Parts: sequence; C-alpha cells; structure tokens
Amino acid sequence: MPMNRFMLSSAPSDTRTNTGPITRASVIENSIVKRIKNKKSVHLREYGKKCCITHLYRRKIGRQIEQVFFYSSYNKLMKNNIFAAVFITAFWGVALLAGCAPTQPPAQDQIPNQTKLPQQIETPAPEKKIATRHHFAQYNDDYRFSAELPKAWQIAYIPGIESINIYDPALAATSPLEQSQIFIRKFSANIFLTLNTVTILERENAEVHGHAAVRYEIEKKPGVSHFPQQPSWRNERHKLIDIRHTKKNPSTFYVIAYNPALDAPIFEEFIDSFIFDNDRASLHMPIEDQAAVSAASRITKKPFGIFIESATSPVQPERFRGFHTGIDFETLPGETQVPFFAYCGGPLKIKQTATGYGGVIVQECNIEEEVFTALYGHVDLTSIDHTIGDYIASGTKLGVLGDGFTDEAGGERQHLHFALHRGSQVELRGYVDSEKELGRWIHPGDL
Repeated sequence: MPMNRFMLSSAPSDTRTNTGPITRASVIENSIVKRIKNKKSVHLREYGKKCCITHLYRRKIGRQIEQVFFYSSYNKLMKNNIFAAVFITAFWGVALLAGCAPTQPPAQDQIPNQTKLPQQIETPAPEKKIATRHHFAQYNDDYRFSAELPKAWQIAYIPGIESINIYDPALAATSPLEQSQIFIRKFSANIFLTLNTVTILERENAEVHGHAAVRYEIEKKPGVSHFPQQPSWRNERHKLIDIRHTKKNPSTFYVIAYNPALDAPIFEEFIDSFIFDNDRASLHMPIEDQAAVSAASRITKKPFGIFIESATSPVQPERFRGFHTGIDFETLPGETQVPFFAYCGGPLKIKQTATGYGGVIVQECNIEEEVFTALYGHVDLTSIDHTIGDYIASGTKLGVLGDGFTDEAGGERQHLHFALHRGSQVELRGYVDSEKELGRWIHPGDL
C-alpha cells in the first residue's frame, strides 16, 4: 500500500534504526519521545502547531504523549505563565472546533465484542409486471391505437355502447364490469365535449404523444340515473382523459376513465404506452427483421428511384424501363411462405391481379395528417383473409409473397414491391418516365 505523507513507519521510533522513510512527521515523534524519556516538558510553542499530526500518532507512541504533552505541560505552563495559559485555552478551543483534539479511548471493559455484523438485507426492487401490447382496432375500427396492459388483464367489447372494458379477472367480483380497471368510450366531434349529466370538478389541458388531450375529474350529478352497461365506479367520482385522434374535423375522441381504486401510476403507464395508428411510431416494415437477415439488408437490387433499363438493370433479363416507384425486398434462397405486413393503419382499397405484379393489394393510410396509398405487389392473394373495406392495423400480417416465376408473382422472381403514393388515388405503376412524375411517390424512409 503506498505511503501517505502522514503515515508513520511501524519500525521503532529511533530514526537510526528506522528502515522506513524519514519524514517530518517521524522527526516530530522522535523529538517528543526523547523529551518524555528525559522527563523534560514539551513546550507548546514548539509542538503546539503540530497537535493535529501528533494526535494522529497517538496509536503509535502511546498514551505517554497524551499525558505529558497534553496535560503535564499544559498544567505547568498554566501555573508559571498566565499569558501562556490564556493562549493554550484559546488554542484548544479552536482545536476542539476543528476536530484536532485527542479523544479519550474507551475503557477496555467498554469495548464491545467485535463480532461480525450481519450483512444489510437489501430490499429487492419491485418486480416489473409483464405487459403485452394490444391493438384495439380488432374490437372496433374506430379505436385506432395500441397500448400495453398487464399480462393477466383482459379486454371485453361492449357492442351496445361501442365501448371497451379492461378488467382484472383476478379480482373477486361477480362480472367483468365489476372487475373493471379502465373503461374506454369514443365520440366524433370538432372540439372536446363533456356530458351535461356530470359535474366537472377539475379540468386540465394536456397532450399525449403529440395528440391534444384534456384531463378531467368528474362526478355524476345527483338524480341522474346510473350509466347503463358501464362499471359501477363510473357513477362515482373518478378521473379520466379525453384524447383527440387527428387534427382534422371531425375527429374521433377517446374517453379513457379509470377506477378510483386503481393506482394512478398504472393508469399513466397505460396512457404513456399509447401508439396511435399512422403516427410515425406506429409504422411497421412490410418485411420484418429476422435473426439471419434484416429487412433493410434485403433491398439489394432495386431501391426507390433507381433508373432501370434492360442493359444496366441488376435483374436479368429485364423487361421494364423507367424510375422505380417503390422498394423491392428480396428473399433468400430456399425461403418459402415469406410473410408481409401492413406498413400503416387503414382500409383495404384494392385486392386484385395486375400485369407485372401478379397479386397486388392497396391500402389507404392517413400518415401524420397526410393521405397515402400503400401498394404491396407480387403477393399470393389466396393467403390474404381481408376483404375490400376492412380496416387493417399497422403491423398486421397481410399474407405471404407469391412464389417466384409464377402467376402469383407476375412471372417475376420472388420479392415484395412496396410503394407509397401521395393522395387517395390508386396508382399501380411500378415505373415512371421522369423524375417529375416520381415526385408523386415517397421513399418510406422519409417518413
């Protein structure tokens, strides 16, 4: 261990036999010890300024120093010199305040047994509840968001009032409504609205991931009948939040209330986990990453905007010419039944065969308040269960790709052609003649 400049050697105090380094501290110690042995007084004016250091050496040179230096010399000087006595008293007052004065060691019989104390038991961190993500559009197309819930919780749709009940089946109650933890309703309007059957106790403007919101604390007015097909706590004083889905008029508003008995942090975690369809956070790659290959690494031959002609095309033989309006995701040798997924949330507009594509579907999406159509080409139409008009949530499995060089793939290699076109008009072209025309399409990576 390296020597601290205040640390003494464990060798005898005689510096001639000290095998350790000679320091100013050891010189002071030796001088004091010699004076003690010769029964000479230790003058404060010579050593008083070193009291803090000397105190540190107390364990090495014994209590003699303490008795002779700190007490004998002090008493002698007090008797002989009143000025010295005043000086010493003032000095030790300062020393005590500075923490330099020596402390009396405890008597031997007062030293507790140095038994090993048990290790402090650390309180384990609370176990994080396992949550699962649910997309609520599966219950009603108007609920265009997903959120995380504790794994044990369940969801029930109430068609009579087009509402969603989230409940904990572990609770002792007679029905899912009485086990309710969160209850969600919706309405369509241009502005935030409230019922005239409730008293608003608190109102606060808020925002949830860029969506305008209002927090309320409400209570049903006296004399108003109980709300039908809703949990009993909805008739009591409770809190809720209204969230506006889009900026366009009219917009869907979600009314999300929670049981007063539910811990508020659990409700806030639920709200914070919201992902609204067609926000950027909801967009999903049409081909998912796999352990062996990422989706992006599949774009090896025809990226967005590349100019294709037969002589220079990365695909041979080539029968197309022009600027590529989409992205081609390639498949690996030996891959079969390759699934593809909805890039965004929206209704299915087209499901048909088309020249150059084989199977093709088109979905309409409102992405960040702008309308796009999403095209998926070279797909096996028989693998797609959705019909025209069905709302398809982002990330939903749509089907599988057509086999290569078959009618399913339009006679082309097995791959997915994915394109985003601005506006609601369906545009099937995979290539255009000019960059100006290409401007109507957008690279998915730009969103």
